[in-house]
Order: sequence, then C-alpha cells, then structure tokens
Amino acid sequence: KDDALEVHYQPRCDARTQQIIGVEALARWRDRDEGYISPSEFIPMAEECGLISAIDEWVLSTACRDVLHWYQGERPDISLAVNFSPVQFSRKDPHELVKRILGETGFPGNRLELEITESLFGPDSVGVTGSFQRICELGVEISVDDFGTAYSSLSRLKNLPLHTLKIDQSFVRDLGQDPNDETIVLTIITMAHNLNLSVVAEGVETRLQYEFVRQHGCDVVQGYLFGKPMPADEFEALL
Repeated sequence: KDDALEVHYQPRCDARTQQIIGVEALARWRDRDEGYISPSEFIPMAEECGLISAIDEWVLSTACRDVLHWYQGERPDISLAVNFSPVQFSRKDPHELVKRILGETGFPGNRLELEITESLFGPDSVGVTGSFQRICELGVEISVDDFGTAYSSLSRLKNLPLHTLKIDQSFVRDLGQDPNDETIVLTIITMAHNLNLSVVAEGVETRLQYEFVRQHGCDVVQGYLFGKPMPADEFEALL
C-alpha cells in the first residue's frame, strides 16, 4: 500500500553516561504524495475521528514486538515508552488492553512505560487513580508527557502512582538564552525529585542544553543531539 502508518524509535539516554537506556515509540504517517505528515497534524485528527484508540493499540503492540525482535526474544536491556491517549481512560478497562498486549507479545511489563499527557491530571480528572494503579500492578510505569504545558493539579500528581515527568521541549529549547526557561526547568527537576519522580528532558539538540540539564540533575535526555526518530531497522543497527 502507498499510505502507511509506521512506528519510529528515538533513543533515550542516561544523562550522566549518555548510554542508551530506553526508546520512545512514535507513530508516523507516510502519505504517498506529501511524504511524512507531522504527528501534530494527524494525531488531533485521529482523536476527533475516534481512531486514536486503534492507533495507540497498534503502536503499543508493534513496538513491543519490535523491541523483542531486537533482543531475539530475550528480556530487553532498555525500556520502551509508548504514548497513551487520555481517550483510553474514557473506557472502563485500559489496563485490560495493556495486559492483553503484554500477554500476546510476551513483552515484560516492567520494561514498559506509558506516556500520558498532562491534560489528564487536572482537577476534573477523577476516576483515573484506579486505572493507574491496575496498570502499575502489571509492572508498567506511567510518565507525564510534555510537563509544564497544561494545567495540572500538583495535589493529584502527588497522590497518583507516577514514575516520571518529561520536561516539554519548549522549555529546553531556549536554555542558555532565556533565564525564565532555565528557572522553569530547574524548578521541574527539583520538584520531581522531591516527589521521588525521575525526570526526562526532551528536545535536547545542543551541547549547551545537555550540559544545563545534566548539571542540574536531570536523569534522562532525549533529542536530536542523541538521535532522531528512526525506523525499526535503523534503531536495531544503532543498538
């Protein structure tokens, strides 16, 4: 077929050693005429059309199978992060979906991380705690993606079974140029660590950005400086 959804993979590296310790699976849409369509265009459209749940499920299943293929079916040495739409939590049993895919693929739950957008953590997001807890019982970790770009209740962040905050790349972009962004990044790192959460800085593209987040205790870095999203075979070669 000419049009196809694909899964690309971007490395996540230990901020201190720069070793690859994880990978994020990212959906990509390749149009036969226009080439790759930005996720910022097709993901909102998929949410509006009610297709995002099917895309999430396909990406999660495909990514689990790909990572296991890289390791020839053995336990992976890296973690796998997959985006999980807030729409999934409008269903009664998102944990059952995750459990089923882990069972079908054989992927170890304690190597999987689901990335949830910050919009799910506002004051109106009642009822997600139980779903989160059941997902965590599978060994799966939950992270907050694009942290700092939407309103979230800090009291809810404190009480939910979360593991990681991802600093949005819009704050990382101007490190070294905008003192306000430097203050925001430092504040997020400090707050997260005080809540016993790990911190990922996304969108790290320069040595200056990397040195800032590393020196201030960020745990994991992700961005073009360490690798762009790439097809499965390219990431396998990188490993």
